[in-house]
Amino acid sequence: RTEPWLIQDIRVRIVNDRYKKGKYYNQKVKILDVITPTECTCVTDSGKMLENLRQKDLETLIPKRTGAVVMIVKGRNRFTKAKLLEKQSKKERVVVQRLGDSDAVTLGFDAISEFVGQASHDD
Repeated sequence: RTEPWLIQDIRVRIVNDRYKKGKYYNQKVKILDVITPTECTCVTDSGKMLENLRQKDLETLIPKRTGAVVMIVKGRNRFTKAKLLEKQSKKERVVVQRLGDSDAVTLGFDAISEFVGQASHDD
């Protein structure tokens, strides 16, 4: 069993081609509300609400640009915000710096996701 990583205000990609008959397959959506640890409601960029999405229907989304704020969703620093410093696509790794911390950490692609909520530096 994989640990739950769903959290509000991150952008994810829908990877289940059977959800809503594949209409939203490969689309990027924002998690609006986490209903259970592995189930959530998302919203598309056009504002359409998508309910009953399961964690296994989704994958994390890595921002294209460095400097973007991400949420760490796995491991020791789970559910802390960080700044994307470097993206190593071939190795599927990223280097991030937790907000309010000077240390850089290297993580796998599946350990972070783009954060689209309010990014205050004091959390």
